[in-house]
Amino acid sequence: MKNSSRRPLLVVCVALATTVTGVPAVAGPGDVKVSDRPYVRYDGGSDPVTADCGTNNRQQNEPAAAVAPHNPSLLTAGSNDYCTVGVAGGTWAGFYYSADAGTTWTNSLLPGYPGDDSNAGLGSPLRRMGMTNAGDPVQAWDNDGHLYYGGIAFNRQRPATGSIWVARYTWTGGPAPTYDRTTLVARGTPSPIFLGLFHDKVQLEVDRGADSPHAGNVYVCWARFTASGPNNGVFLSRSTDGGLNYSNPTKISDGVHGSQFCDIAVTRNGHVYVAWRQYESIDGQANAAVFAKSTDGGAKFSKPAEVARFSGWDPTDRTVNAAAYGQAKYDACLAADSTPGTCASPEPRATARDCGDGPWPAGAGMCSSAPAPRSASPPTRRPRATRTRST
Repeated sequence: MKNSSRRPLLVVCVALATTVTGVPAVAGPGDVKVSDRPYVRYDGGSDPVTADCGTNNRQQNEPAAAVAPHNPSLLTAGSNDYCTVGVAGGTWAGFYYSADAGTTWTNSLLPGYPGDDSNAGLGSPLRRMGMTNAGDPVQAWDNDGHLYYGGIAFNRQRPATGSIWVARYTWTGGPAPTYDRTTLVARGTPSPIFLGLFHDKVQLEVDRGADSPHAGNVYVCWARFTASGPNNGVFLSRSTDGGLNYSNPTKISDGVHGSQFCDIAVTRNGHVYVAWRQYESIDGQANAAVFAKSTDGGAKFSKPAEVARFSGWDPTDRTVNAAAYGQAKYDACLAADSTPGTCASPEPRATARDCGDGPWPAGAGMCSSAPAPRSASPPTRRPRATRTRST
């Protein structure tokens, strides 16, 4: 979970479709603005929240995108969408889709946001838990026309209850996907934000392996934060029934301290690789990309092993004007941009990693992200070792 500068969501439609699927998509128009369009509810209707989202043109960040393997003209995307702040009071998971290879887009929201009184909204576990914010989107398709959309949900005031969820949509063809359900995967504790157990940094993948006995399995990994950095761990849950149920979370980072930023790759034969970053610690642990492997569909994982060590380089922007920085952060909080925590005072209590959307006077800046592993494996080619890199 993080905030960043105001930025509408863009995708390079044709390049994305050909890269992910390996099958040329219908020719698209190049760069297309996905967001800042009229919003529709999942059922095609409208409510005060979606109506306001279609006109206020607030920012989106941390986008995700996916292309249907059975039809590369079907594209989906997601983001942390700030359009809900004005009416619903917090940010929510935006959901966007295109049935024509990205030429045109429809804007929507994951059901369950505050003010969503539709049947799906009232039935969402996020709504029943009283969640006021949802985001950090990740998306992946299976081979049968199902899109899995995951993220986190939380409150910025106590109870934070930072939790992991995965929704499923069905879209085999036609102009729009059908929302199926949202399932709670892991629930945080009702403590103040960033204290207690807070689940964050989520990723997911689906087994699409051509020779996999576990094809269709859904894998979700994330970091469980405990308010003590060395105790952060990477956990994984899987679904073997199309996302209806998820297994109890399993810690796969045993023996590794300060773990986060996981990623998942599944090979053609169904082997699951989860890679993540371990942080340097005073007990001699080095900055490194590590991984664990499962050969039985995620039931058991190997002990973590290092892929490569690297010199820690975590770029963060520093202010050159402490007073301007503090005032900008305070003004942004008062303007309800959903900065975590309370608007304590204009004094600069931090000097980096503030990613609010402004206002930005001279001397204030944006944050930068830390190195993290990325993994990939082609599900339709001969299995080979997962390659991991730092970004």
